[in-house]
Amino acid sequence: MANTRADRFLASYRKLENDLLDDIQETYRPFKNLVEQSERPAVQRYENQLKQYGKLRNSIVHHEHEDEQPIADPREDVVQEFGRIVEQITDPPGLQPFCHEVYTASPSDDIGAVVEKMETEDFSQMPVVDDEEVIAVLTSNTITRWVGAELHQGGEGLLVTDASVKNALPYTEKDDNYTFLHRSANLYEANTHFQIEDNPRELPDAVLITHNGKATESLLGIITPYDLADLVRRL
Repeated sequence: MANTRADRFLASYRKLENDLLDDIQETYRPFKNLVEQSERPAVQRYENQLKQYGKLRNSIVHHEHEDEQPIADPREDVVQEFGRIVEQITDPPGLQPFCHEVYTASPSDDIGAVVEKMETEDFSQMPVVDDEEVIAVLTSNTITRWVGAELHQGGEGLLVTDASVKNALPYTEKDDNYTFLHRSANLYEANTHFQIEDNPRELPDAVLITHNGKATESLLGIITPYDLADLVRRL
């Protein structure tokens, strides 16, 4: 039974070490290597801290003992923070907070009605589904670009005529403005899609959640840049 702070720290360490060894189906690899070579986004997020905890573990294990108890005993806040990080890695938060009804449009839908729905429900992205497959994500920016182009060409009464969603889609800034995640993914994996530091313009307009992460499956949820603050808060 773990009693000392060192005992609890080492229990967390062993839990994480065994979990990472399971990933590579090996019985031993230096902890530093496990951390550096892990493909888990959560491990990558905490890489520097984990390396420091690895050094602390070595200090505890290899330090002199008295009465079979380690002389080195980590602070309580260190033990708790390490335990929290280990839980985030071994049992990361899932996508459930972002799984909900997703409003969609079809290419033939009246764009005026779609814009009204987006304004009423207060969202800026709407997946476009054609023949039971997601083919695009319509955004408020795309609509603005389309309206601007039409007005430049002398269009009037644009949203109350027979214009449809397909008229606006060619004005999407980039074709691959969305991506998919399977429903068993976690929030750390979702967060990686929004970590494009070199060019923020490459950020997706939506991460779409389906059963297996395929465009032909029913939408179970959506994560947009608007949700990013909430997502990070849950990590």
